Amino acid sequence: MPFPEENIQHNTTDDMCSHEPYSITSSTRYYHMVVLEKRINKDIGFHFWNKYVSSAFWSNISLPFNLSITMLTALSTGQATTENLLPRNIYVNISIATLIVSTLNTYFRPHIQMGKNIEMMNKWNVLGCEFEDIYYSEKQGLVRVDECIEKYEKLLIKINDLKKTENLETQNFITDIIYLVLRSGQCCLRNRRSWLPGDEYTKIVKYIQKHEIKQMETGHSSPEPEPEMAQIYANL
Repeated sequence: MPFPEENIQHNTTDDMCSHEPYSITSSTRYYHMVVLEKRINKDIGFHFWNKYVSSAFWSNISLPFNLSITMLTALSTGQATTENLLPRNIYVNISIATLIVSTLNTYFRPHIQMGKNIEMMNKWNVLGCEFEDIYYSEKQGLVRVDECIEKYEKLLIKINDLKKTENLETQNFITDIIYLVLRSGQCCLRNRRSWLPGDEYTKIVKYIQKHEIKQMETGHSSPEPEPEMAQIYANL
């Protein structure tokens, strides 16, 4: 059944969208840059410190395993050579212990796990250094915003590509739980939620840059700095 003609909205020339390019305001570009910064900062920080905890975990397991295997194997070899180094019952127990430890070491492969996680940690460290180069660049105003957005988008592609390379050898639920526990409460990694912790210098730079952009948009002078920002600047 056709709709009544009065309920049909006819498009006119004035209602149709123009074909002129959409102009993004300076503030929109600035906040887009800030969103990218926060996303990249959290992503790199989370994965770097996660791999750091995983590397430390497997390192602390790999060393005792390898040291135990070396010492037990040396005792077994010495007993087999001299035949009177150890009592027979102790020698049997050492042989069984060597077999168990060697089997666990072969199955869990802590040394390989440690190497893989250190390799991934170094890759995240490289991305973190690249993020710092962009974040602390000296250029100010809209030129810096546009350049940062372009560089951040390229860096975000690299981050997503690195995430796709994760496999079972670099992912472990136990180490993930340990990392989350260390991040919470009063543990040693409670301030390691991102790659760059918030510092007062960064707050000053962002505050000034934001008001520079507003001044360029409105054509008026920027307002006086807020009291807390002025106090931070005075303490630098």
